[in-house]
Amino acid sequence: DLSPEDIFNMFFGMPPRGHGGPQRRHPHHQQHARGGQQEVNVNLMQLAPFALLFLFSLVSTLPFGNDATPYSLQVSDVHGLERSTEILGVRYWVDPTFDLRYSDSATLRKVEDKVETDNLQKVRRRCNAERLSKQKVIEAANSNQGAEKSRMLEAADSMDMQWCDEKDRLEAARAG
Repeated sequence: DLSPEDIFNMFFGMPPRGHGGPQRRHPHHQQHARGGQQEVNVNLMQLAPFALLFLFSLVSTLPFGNDATPYSLQVSDVHGLERSTEILGVRYWVDPTFDLRYSDSATLRKVEDKVETDNLQKVRRRCNAERLSKQKVIEAANSNQGAEKSRMLEAADSMDMQWCDEKDRLEAARAG
């Protein structure tokens, strides 16, 4: 049976201690007895688990083939064919091989759900920017008095909030 200490020692390049056999006294002295080459091998073996972890984390971040986002919310060199989602009618662009790769309805629906979610996030960000702009105009108006304040508040009230209107439309359509 291996104890947790034996497993720890094996992980760091030391042999497990036997139960009842001679125990290892000083690994440093044994390494000198084996020679410098084995010391280098032991050090490399100790680094191997860390190297593997690094390699796996690096590989997991690399894009492979066409597994990158199969669509864009705006036309690009790669994504030139326009489509729109079935439920919300969100426009998106795909590459010429999209129909071949996403031919079944379940897979296409997953892509369209992602398109609609990404689009809603974009619209929400733009709506927040519109609200901040309007809030700044209101704050500036409140630092004034009289006719200037009224004029600025009226301008803030009449600001076009197209992204917030679009956000409200999309959220209502998703809820209904």
